[in-house]
Amino acid sequence: MPVLLPPPWHSAKQRITDRTAWLNRRQYMTGGAAALMAGCLPIGRANDRLAELPKRYPYKLPTVSKHPTYKVGHPNTPKLTNERIAASYNNYYEFTTDKGRVWELAKDFETRPWTVEITGKVAKPQRISVDDILKQMPLEERAYRFRCVEAWSMVVPWTGFPLRKLIERAQPLSSAKYVRLVTRNAPQAYPGVRSQPWYPWPYFEGLSIAEATHDLTMLAVGIYGHPLPNQHGAPLRLVQHQLQLLQGQGTKHQDAQ
Repeated sequence: MPVLLPPPWHSAKQRITDRTAWLNRRQYMTGGAAALMAGCLPIGRANDRLAELPKRYPYKLPTVSKHPTYKVGHPNTPKLTNERIAASYNNYYEFTTDKGRVWELAKDFETRPWTVEITGKVAKPQRISVDDILKQMPLEERAYRFRCVEAWSMVVPWTGFPLRKLIERAQPLSSAKYVRLVTRNAPQAYPGVRSQPWYPWPYFEGLSIAEATHDLTMLAVGIYGHPLPNQHGAPLRLVQHQLQLLQGQGTKHQDAQ
């Protein structure tokens, strides 16, 4: 008989680590291991100032054009992280390495106008505004799970589209092997860039064509049903699941990063 397999981002409830086990991960952190964790900001510190967190969204999110792939309350949807916690504990080194201060430093960051440039080994190099991307891309919603080596985890619902859709617009050549994503180069807009001149800014990330065009690799434009706040990487954020290639077994879904 046919078997219906849910999309891999529909994490079954039993796959979510028990909160007690997650908290007890810190018990072994002694000696050198503890030193590695010294720079990590406890979520509790961010929680102390949640009342100060402003609700400011830089643009209007278009209606999702296809049926959402997650629903709050659906039996296959894991329990989502409280939105205000996710909005006050962020990695965004262009502003600061202090996860609890990113939202403060990024609140006045301007995300309009914003243009994405696609160049390299493509048949159709192009520049396209984020607003045109929002109009042209089929948006969908996905709940992705994050588990970090820094001993924190979150389950976050994103709105976005597969990165593959944007890549296809440019028609990569057969000789193209990798996708290199480069952030905006604007030191005057980023206090973290100015205070860390030793880092080779702008930040970039590299994916193989197979990784970049995988169905689980998406560009997020929204979170929790509304546009990305600045501290979440507005106006566009790469959200990628780790993919473990198993010989003869295709691709296995792991955790988001």
